[in-house]
Amino acid sequence: MNYYEHHIGDFLKKTVHLTVVEEGIYRRLLDRYYITEGPLPADVRECCKLARASSRKEREAVATVLKEFFHLEADGYHQRRADEEIARFHDKHEKAKRSAEARWNAQRSQSDGNASALPDDMRPHMRTQCEGDANAMRRRCSQTPDTRHQTPEEINTLTADSTEVGVCGGGGGGGPPDATPAGLVCRAMKAVGIADVNPGHPELLALLEAGAAQAEFVGAAEEAVRRHKGFAYALGMVKRQRLEAAKVKRSVHHGPLPASDDPRARQLETAALMTGRAHPSRTQETIDVASRVVPS
Repeated sequence: MNYYEHHIGDFLKKTVHLTVVEEGIYRRLLDRYYITEGPLPADVRECCKLARASSRKEREAVATVLKEFFHLEADGYHQRRADEEIARFHDKHEKAKRSAEARWNAQRSQSDGNASALPDDMRPHMRTQCEGDANAMRRRCSQTPDTRHQTPEEINTLTADSTEVGVCGGGGGGGPPDATPAGLVCRAMKAVGIADVNPGHPELLALLEAGAAQAEFVGAAEEAVRRHKGFAYALGMVKRQRLEAAKVKRSVHHGPLPASDDPRARQLETAALMTGRAHPSRTQETIDVASRVVPS
């Protein structure tokens, strides 16, 4: 443990009778106890080394503190309050780990459901991003609390970064949320009236990985605002538009259309193209009809 709660009132009440040397020895032994998360050695001489007690007066202080505040067991000197704090720390850590795993499992289930509705080339990107988010969540749960004090300027900076796009997180990295592609898209969508943006949304990340441009999201956001809808509706619009585009790409003919052998049909097609009246869906139909026209 790199951190533990120190209740000043309780500590002073129990140590008011100690000398300065005895109180200093007690604090050193407690720090050692919490760092190792276990009892002190059963050998008093080893405890003197841990407390850096070299003089006779300091070694006597070690013996006094061990006798009053610790109790000897088979594995060494124990301190009741320290054992309780260490057990509470491990319990809190395990609960945070289980909570993170539960959120990850729920997110993975949702992502798998969303991925099944996307084209095949978009599915691996969504799962990769979600797995990265889950790994980052596990790392955060395994870290000890940051007990550094922050100045008002630092607190204001953190608050501004966290609320710039409505929520914190998303995209990974060490910068502010709006420094990521997802954060920039959310800022643009928020500017046109979408309030519930989320740069960590799996569907948003998957669409960005698939190549969706910011203009697509902004256009969908404007339409969502017009219909009094929110962030999820706008993402759905972008996904539907890209699915429709993929269908069209698979169904249209690539390259020039086959030319007709009939001179009259080619003449009609050329004239239509020159006058701007040609329509892609009608070109082949015009050729077929023209082939049956008897030249005058």
